[in-house]
Amino acid sequence: MIETDFPHLLDPVVSEWKIGNWIVRQEGLGFSLEFIGDSSPASRDIKAQLAIINEINDACLFSVPDPMTDEGLCSQQIRIKERLDNSFNEDK
Repeated sequence: MIETDFPHLLDPVVSEWKIGNWIVRQEGLGFSLEFIGDSSPASRDIKAQLAIINEINDACLFSVPDPMTDEGLCSQQIRIKERLDNSFNEDK
């Protein structure tokens, strides 16, 4: 058995952030946004949604793709998560 820095290669990286009236979830290289406000999204909520989507796009674009191996996919997911952690935690 080969040891790696990634103990759970088969498990996708799972993260969640609360930003304003939005919940952002990362599972592997997939993302979802859920509105948790009391009513329909207001103009500021829509602007926040667009900013969140842009930040996710930037994190994915600037995360250099790794070889298509389990280790490569895992490290790319971790880099994206770390970038989003830094971005989203600054907003709090």
